[in-house]
Formats: sequence, C-alpha cells, structure tokens
Amino acid sequence: MNQSISIQNSSAEFVSNQLSAPNLTVVNQFKKGKFIYQEGALAKKFYCLKKGLLLMGTQSENGKSSFSHLVFEGEYFGEEVLLGFHSRNSFALVLSNEAAVEECPEGLIKVDVNELLRSVFVQKMERFQQTLMRNSTLALKQRIQSVLKEIALGFGVRLLNGDVLIRTHLKHRELALLSNATRQSVTTCLLELVREGKVLIDKDSLLVNHQLMAVDFN
Repeated sequence: MNQSISIQNSSAEFVSNQLSAPNLTVVNQFKKGKFIYQEGALAKKFYCLKKGLLLMGTQSENGKSSFSHLVFEGEYFGEEVLLGFHSRNSFALVLSNEAAVEECPEGLIKVDVNELLRSVFVQKMERFQQTLMRNSTLALKQRIQSVLKEIALGFGVRLLNGDVLIRTHLKHRELALLSNATRQSVTTCLLELVREGKVLIDKDSLLVNHQLMAVDFN
C-alpha cells in the first residue's frame, strides 16, 4: 500500500476515534458554490466532511483566489480553533453538487490536541505540496489532467472498465483555479481531452478514462 495513503488513513482513523459521538452531533447541508466559511471569518468550530468535495484556498487583497488543497469525504478541516486562532486563514468552498458537514464547537473538543493537529496537518501538507509540485513542474494540459486524476481518486467511482466517474459538475472557472490557469485555456484543453477520449463531460458529471488514470504525473 502507498505510504501516503497509509498515513492519511491512520490519521483519519485517529481523528474519528477521538471525535466520536456525541461530540460531533450537528450536520449541515450545503449546495455547490457555497462557503462553509470565508477567509477571515470567526473560527469557533472544527469540521468533518461527511459527504462531498471541498476546495480550500485563500484570497489576495485584489480579490484573486489561490487554491491550496482539496478535502475529501471523511476528512477533517477547520483546525484554526485547535491552534487558538480566532479567525480563519483560508476559505472552504463546496466543489461537489452538494455537501454534508459535521461540526464540533470549540468547547466540545476534549482530545489530545497536539496529536489531533499532527494528524490533520499530515493530510493537509501532502495535498498542498502536491499542488505546489503540479504548478511548478507540469505544463498546462498535464496540470488539468493531474487535477482530474486527483479528484477521481479521492471522490470518483471506479467502473468495471477502469474509467472513473466524478459525480459532480466541474465548472471551467473551478478547474482554472485548481490548475492555476485561465478559464479560456481550461476550455481549450478540455475540448482536446474530449476529442482524445480521455474525458467525457455532461451537465452533472465527468468521466475520466482509464488511460488518463494510469498516467503518473509525479
């Protein structure tokens, strides 16, 4: 088994054991494009993503957004409250068609905070380093394919022929943010990928071909 996957699984298992019921009791539903929280907002809760896909990022003073990492189902985020910060240092945006988020108010966290933070940061830093590597070493078309593969691995459903179905509509501006590109360039690359048979796009989902899934972008 891949070592990074083992670390992430053990991290998620530890956090799940530490924050078992009745600590986490409130589940909120969100639609695509909604913020769980905005950068700079008051930080008072720690979260678990029960269903869906989230995009974590920051926004510059001129309003330009920058992608940090993805959060997949069963993973935890909002660790600012564990660090004693009073405001969010990033935003959390729903990328999937819908999301279910379980929350734990600050006062209900009764665990070994140091170990909890270690577990969450292992996951976060691996994803962030992957983003940095992708943006610094890959050409545009490779970046987009790498993003699609990452989403497919973490959020997709593998079919019998090896193709992977991503059950959400990914907008071109969202893929542009994820791949550090312009919306126009993403549109051009996606048309090429469709012509090559590497992806199939409809209004509610995206199918990633098994040949693209087999490519190593590292």
